[in-house]
Amino acid sequence: MAHYWQREYTKKNVTLSDDTQEYTVELPETGLISAIDIQMRATNGSTSNKDNPIDYTIKKVEVVGDGSTELASLEGRELRKLNMFDNRGVDGMVYDENASAYQ
Repeated sequence: MAHYWQREYTKKNVTLSDDTQEYTVELPETGLISAIDIQMRATNGSTSNKDNPIDYTIKKVEVVGDGSTELASLEGRELRKLNMFDNRGVDGMVYDENASAYQ
């Protein structure tokens, strides 16, 4: 079986209409997954965003194989901690509680 690297930029500037909407990306059916890079940005409301960092707003990221086999299921906080571990503490998260600021 031949192995290959696939680097795919799947979506850019996807807007979710509310906090309960799900976002799904179809992954290739063959090959190996060595990494998944998720970059996310949110805008705080007009009154501010107290004690709600962006990694807390990601309820769950799931990777499912063969249609039903759960390969990974992590909350945003868990993903951030694993990322910090893998990168030896380097974290690019911007945390800003000000009104209308980006995180």
